[in-house]
Amino acid sequence: MQLKKIARRAADAVGYVAFPKYLDANRPMAERLRILFRKHGIERIIDVGANKGQFHDFIRHDVESDLPVHSFEPDPDLVAMLHEKHRGQAGAWTITQCALGAETTTGTFHRMALDVYNSFLMPIADAEHPRNAVSATFEVVVKRLDDLLPELGDLSRTFIKIDTQGWDLEVLKGGPEAFAQVPMVQTELSFRPIYQGCPTWIQSVEAFQAAGFGFSDIFMVRYDDLSEAVEGDAILTKSSLGQ
Repeated sequence: MQLKKIARRAADAVGYVAFPKYLDANRPMAERLRILFRKHGIERIIDVGANKGQFHDFIRHDVESDLPVHSFEPDPDLVAMLHEKHRGQAGAWTITQCALGAETTTGTFHRMALDVYNSFLMPIADAEHPRNAVSATFEVVVKRLDDLLPELGDLSRTFIKIDTQGWDLEVLKGGPEAFAQVPMVQTELSFRPIYQGCPTWIQSVEAFQAAGFGFSDIFMVRYDDLSEAVEGDAILTKSSLGQ
């Protein structure tokens, strides 16, 4: 990590950017997050919808940050994998087995044939996403983010990444006090829904704008066979901060 930082500083001094070739596909988002983390003084990350820890790995290896990460994941099998992965990992990493939502309750969760599609929502049958099909259904614990504030403390220097496959606005609804503090979030936008009842990208943008966030950037995640956008990750920040 230290050698990478030295190389990056040396390249920056002569007007170049140093970046490993194998990370090139993620470079634009990693560089943008690195800049925004500095601008907003981000000191920790909340990872909502951790799956197998992909975003944690992205932060560690692509963004090259050792900021503390608190991951939330409801699927018990994936949580077991996260705990196994946690062994020997550098940097603080907290793993909590629960989903976040609008209410503190239990909810029916769907494990899909390909686990990155796991969701509270039922999938829309689509030949382009044959593995977005339910393989198991079970009950999971759901908590409001605001109910966790006594445990989480001050969030004024926290970045929240949300990737819950159509459930992001439910997370937002359960955390008005939390999101009032948070300077920066990442949420998934659906340009062509692959779940029943999934909010449109316009509904998602409007909801986060109503909570005080504005667009900072967007990165496409998935395209269809005609190269039309299906999903993208939006980076949103409080426009009144850092001015």
